[in-house]
Amino acid sequence: MAQIGRRTKEKQLELEAQVATLLARGFSTGEIATAVDLKPSTIQRYERAARKRWSERLLGRIESKAELLARSNEVAKAAAQGHSKAKGNSTNAQVAFLRLQLEVIDRIAKLTGAYEAEKVEVTGQNGGAIQMQMVDHAIDSLNADELARRLRNWADALEEASDGQQAVSAVAEAASENV
Repeated sequence: MAQIGRRTKEKQLELEAQVATLLARGFSTGEIATAVDLKPSTIQRYERAARKRWSERLLGRIESKAELLARSNEVAKAAAQGHSKAKGNSTNAQVAFLRLQLEVIDRIAKLTGAYEAEKVEVTGQNGGAIQMQMVDHAIDSLNADELARRLRNWADALEEASDGQQAVSAVAEAASENV
């Protein structure tokens, strides 16, 4: 490991830039730690700082819901591109980019109200109460292997869409039947 002690401000900025570059290229924490000769815990701190800077730069100050949706689509596209670049590298990097894509899609769904329940007032005969049954979604009964297969298919569909410059929300609608 590198020498323990304080680093100069220049050395600190140089390490931060080097870690951010390797992280953007899809290297894992362990691979970055080996490359720059630092502990993985130190690298994780640099990674958190880099991700924070990236999100601040990409999202900045949001003025409207439409702007937030547009920027969320940009982040999803960047994550899809990062995922495709990471294919030759570690599986951890691929998983991290896939997780980011899914988190952004979840954010888009929340912003568009996809999770909001539709409120409908229903009554039985003569205005009386009726009994309701909850129906499970088919995805709830899938085993882990089948769920993983469908999520991989969904990720592939997102990646193909990012290559074709389609909107991520349109892909999410089209790919939802796979999930």
